[in-house]
Amino acid sequence: IGKALPGKVVYPDFFHRETQGWLSELLLEFKSKIHFDGLWISRNEPFSEVDGSIDGCPANQDSLERPPYVPAVGQGKLNSRTMCMSARHYGNRVHYDLHSMYGWSQHRATFNALAHQTNKQRSIVVSSSTFPGSGKYGGHWFGNMGTTYKAMAESIPSVLAFSLFGIPFAGVDICGVDAEVDEELCARWYQLGAFYPLARNHIQATPQDDPLLKHSPALISIAKEALLTRYLFLPYLYTLFLEAHIQGTPVARALFYYWPTDAIALGIERQFLWGKALMVSPVLEKGQTSIDVY
Repeated sequence: IGKALPGKVVYPDFFHRETQGWLSELLLEFKSKIHFDGLWISRNEPFSEVDGSIDGCPANQDSLERPPYVPAVGQGKLNSRTMCMSARHYGNRVHYDLHSMYGWSQHRATFNALAHQTNKQRSIVVSSSTFPGSGKYGGHWFGNMGTTYKAMAESIPSVLAFSLFGIPFAGVDICGVDAEVDEELCARWYQLGAFYPLARNHIQATPQDDPLLKHSPALISIAKEALLTRYLFLPYLYTLFLEAHIQGTPVARALFYYWPTDAIALGIERQFLWGKALMVSPVLEKGQTSIDVY
C-alpha cells in the first residue's frame, strides 16, 4: 500500500492476465459517465509519496532495496518514492526485475482496453513512464518541465532521443508546467512546440492563470499562428507517423540521422527535421531575433 494525493493507494498488477479484463470494465464504466477518445496516464513509474509502502518493506529483502549499485535516487535505495522492490507480481516475479516495465505494462493494458471498447478504432494513450516497445501503444509525456529557456532548449534532444527509442509520439509541456511564465518565453515555446510530434499545453494552474489568458493578445495571436502552422503541415505529419508505424522511422529526426559522418551535425541539438522535407530551427534565447542555421 502506497500513498498519493487521494490518500492510500494500491498498484494493479498489469502483468497479471486478469487485470486486462478488470481495466476494460473500469474504463467502460468511466466512459458511460464521461465520453473520451484517449487517456493520459501519469505517475505510473509507479509513484508513491512514501518509500516502499506505508508499512515499510520486508527487512529480509534489503538486498533488493539497497543493492550494491544504486542509481542517483533518493537516500541510496531503489524504493525511494515508489514500491518495494521485493513486491511480488504475477508469476512470483519481484518488482526489482519489472520496475522499469511497470509503466509499459499499464500502457499496453490501457491501449488494449480502449481498442476493445472502440471496435479497434484508433485512440490516444500518452504515458509518463515508458519502455522500449511502448511506441506500439502510444506516446510519451516528459513530466513536469521547468519554465525556463534552458528547459525549452533541452526538450529538443529529449524528443529526438525518444524518436530513436521507437516512441515517436512524444513532447513536453508547451510553456512548461508553471503558471508564472515569461510572455516571450511562452511565445517562443509555442513556436517550437507546434513542431513536437506531440504538441500539448499543460499548466498546473486554474484556467484564469493560463499564460494565454494572463498575457497580452499578442501572445494569443502568436500561439494561434504557430498551431495553425502545425495544422497546415498536418497531412505531412500524418504521413510521417504512417511511415513510423510501418517502417519504424522517427518522425522528428536529428541532423545526424541523414548526415551520420558529419561531425558538426552530430553535435547539433537545437535543430531537427520532420522527415526529409522540413527543418525546424527555433529561437531558444531571450531577446534573440535571429539565429544561425547549419
